[in-house]
Amino acid sequence: MWYTENIRRLLHDFAGKVTRRPFAGSADMYAITEGDWKDDLGLDSIQLMELAAEVNSFFCLFEIKDPPYLLSFHRIEDWVAQILLARQRWDEGLHFHSSGTTGSSKIIRHNKTFLEREIRFLAHYFREVQTIIPFVPSYTIYGFLFTIWLPEKLSAKVCYPSATDWKNLSPNSLVVGTPFHWQWLLSLLPEQELPFLGVSSGAPLSPSLFSKLLQKGIRLTEIYGATETAGVAFRQQPQESFGLFPYWQLLAEGEDSRITDLDTGDVYSLMDKVMRSEEGGIAIMGRKDNQVNIAGVLVNTEHIAAIINEMPNVAHCQVSAKSMNQELFIQAFIQLHTDTDAARTQLQKQIDQELPAPEKPRFIHFAQA
Repeated sequence: MWYTENIRRLLHDFAGKVTRRPFAGSADMYAITEGDWKDDLGLDSIQLMELAAEVNSFFCLFEIKDPPYLLSFHRIEDWVAQILLARQRWDEGLHFHSSGTTGSSKIIRHNKTFLEREIRFLAHYFREVQTIIPFVPSYTIYGFLFTIWLPEKLSAKVCYPSATDWKNLSPNSLVVGTPFHWQWLLSLLPEQELPFLGVSSGAPLSPSLFSKLLQKGIRLTEIYGATETAGVAFRQQPQESFGLFPYWQLLAEGEDSRITDLDTGDVYSLMDKVMRSEEGGIAIMGRKDNQVNIAGVLVNTEHIAAIINEMPNVAHCQVSAKSMNQELFIQAFIQLHTDTDAARTQLQKQIDQELPAPEKPRFIHFAQA
């Protein structure tokens, strides 16, 4: 999978991370193929050091004998060349940063065989895919597997959202996003059928949004997983339980929810409480620890959701914590009984009045009824 374009895309996405630029899926982000990190990309000295640290960690460069010292180079193409040479010498593992939704972000190491196993499964599951459209950055484990490695395995091209003709999209296209992106896409194309493939991960997909997307013609798969485990389970209908990937087995339920790796015997603790379903899969019952640290204050996501659920006109509210650019915040997925611009504005005012600053959702995603 290691060739110039993929490495350059990872570098640009990391540059966006250290400059606090949200990933927007714009092809313009990758237009600069040659140039200087400072003069052409606008990174200052501190940001360039942060970028080198991120890249060194991701590619495990200091585990290689005589590793390249990236700060000796200021040009993008020199970094690409150095990383390409390093991966040709050693290609056994990668580091990913966890989302940090239960506290500080952690660095998770995965060896190549662990990740390759999931790619084999995904390549079979999405074997008809010819084009992949990413709404997520490539340095996350979700983005890396689906938008760097899977395209290579399937010989599929990557087309960025800004360059996508949504009215003439092939049914063999796979859109890779989160619930936020799916809600945005639904609002962008309210009258259009969307007969392509989709995958959602990164946060729970509300049943109403899931159903609405299916009604649009999207063949959607929701993936349950984490940075520590990569993908664990999947489903294609909102009322279904999640089916485990074939190499995972549920070991314990409830507060002690754990899975075991059938290939290695390793045991992983899940971040959520899960229960075994009658079909042999798992039902997600919510996070084990609903407390998260927001700006030094412990807040409880269930408490926040309970308050919002009691507000007038709220049919359903689900709250989760999310990390972006190393900052943790609260997001809410809300369905209203009567959904209008005025109703959304009124709810936002009430939330601002009743919730203290750490508990206020920074982003509210409204799911259509």
